[in-house]
Amino acid sequence: MAPSSGKQWDLEVRLRRLQVSVGIAEVVAPRELREILRDIEALGYSEEDYRISKVDAFASPITFLYEALNRDERSKRLVAEMENDDRRHDLLRELFIKYVDYDIISLNQTEFDAFIAFSDPGDELLQTWTQYEFIRFIQQRFELFRGLPSKLNESDYQYQWD
Repeated sequence: MAPSSGKQWDLEVRLRRLQVSVGIAEVVAPRELREILRDIEALGYSEEDYRISKVDAFASPITFLYEALNRDERSKRLVAEMENDDRRHDLLRELFIKYVDYDIISLNQTEFDAFIAFSDPGDELLQTWTQYEFIRFIQQRFELFRGLPSKLNESDYQYQWD
């Protein structure tokens, strides 16, 4: 309602400050192919690196037996080997993402882990092959991967009757 002639109205409007909490966002630029290849060259697990001493079994048989049979020492070597496998898996994932971008292979996000497990050549071959040889290997493995059935027939699950 408007004030009648000559009267003024004072309005006081109180505003509350909006508070919005936003999570932390980390932006990571995709690595270049050169950086991925440099990390692949650094891959590797050598069991001797995780031995307490590089002693010969004849020189110190007790130390050799301790390193070979002790549960803690075996688990340390197993952890180092698994960490190397995880690093190789992550590097292959990065490399395959690049290959998908370059239309060398065509994978969905859900297929990466299965394809990495199917086509992992290991440290030695990965480090010795040229990029061309590795791409040819991956293309061949990709054709085989696509040819595999996604689900076995019901008769294949009844292996006890064979």
